[in-house]
Amino acid sequence: MIEWFGIVANGQFVGFLAQEVLGKLAQEETEDYLKDFFKEFITDFTDRITNTERETLEKATAEAIKELSELVQQELELAELNPNQIEEYIEPLKLFLKNESVLGIIGSPFNKDIKVLDSKKLAATWNKINPSLPKKLDWVAIANNYLKKVKIMRIKSNELRKILDAKN
Repeated sequence: MIEWFGIVANGQFVGFLAQEVLGKLAQEETEDYLKDFFKEFITDFTDRITNTERETLEKATAEAIKELSELVQQELELAELNPNQIEEYIEPLKLFLKNESVLGIIGSPFNKDIKVLDSKKLAATWNKINPSLPKKLDWVAIANNYLKKVKIMRIKSNELRKILDAKN
């Protein structure tokens, strides 16, 4: 997993918030991260996931976290925060993305039947563990756009779709 976080963080067109968050997550132990991310529909990772499948899921997880981080950065920019102010959200976003409840929510769009994300729960979780966000920040927009991006990732990757459909 660490490898994919690093590769995605160093990719082209990655916003600085996503790059920093993925870079920091890549430096940490992420063994349970994948399990929490896909927990809603892949229940037994040990016996049911091959190394190749694990690698595909790790890459998808890193890409999804990059997408969510970039959407948060866009919302912060729309709220007219300058880059220095946005930088203050690196650590809080990292904590947010390590929350088991959040991982379950942001992993859920990989299930083809999911149509809506719980933006209220995302906002409530953020408010519990992180500093306040600008009032203009729109969790509904973040959730809706993230859902679309993950659905597109799922559609574009035959390998990912095959794994998820088989495990669902």
